[in-house]
This record gives sequence, C-alpha cells and structure tokens, in this order.
Amino acid sequence: MKFRILIKPQQSREQELSLAASLRRNLWSDTPIEIKPEDPNFQTKRMDNGQAYFEFVTPYAEEVHRIIREYNYGNFVDIQAVEIPQEQL
Repeated sequence: MKFRILIKPQQSREQELSLAASLRRNLWSDTPIEIKPEDPNFQTKRMDNGQAYFEFVTPYAEEVHRIIREYNYGNFVDIQAVEIPQEQL
C-alpha cells in the first residue's frame, strides 16, 4: 500500500517539518517499515497549496495506523492510502 501522510497546518512551516520528521522517525524506528530518513524519496514535500506531506510504500498498513494512534499524531496528520499490487511492494 502506498501512503501519503498529510501534515495539518501548524503555527509555522518549521513545526510542520518537525512533525513530519518526528513521525517518519517513529515509523522507521518502531516498525518494520523501511523509511530511510536521509533518502530524498522520503523527504517532506509541499503540495501546490503549501501543505506538507511525505509518501512511502509498505505492506504494513496496520503498523502505520498503530504508530499514529500510539504517538498521538491523529490530530496533526491525515492519511491517504492507495492499494497497489503486492508485486510492486
């Protein structure tokens, strides 16, 4: 499954980037999800409207939701998930 994590607007753009980085680190360190923080493919980007987001592909959908729930990110992010064929994971 491909995930796009959308960061809800915060008081500053710096807070949005910090929040995204924190969530990425938690996903990387506390799950089998392979998100390499230094890899440009996983960096935070901005949509045309300025909203921060990052994307990754993983078969561990339940782990994504667990981290968001356990670390209380639910009020700060929205999740978009797109089903992709297993062979593309």
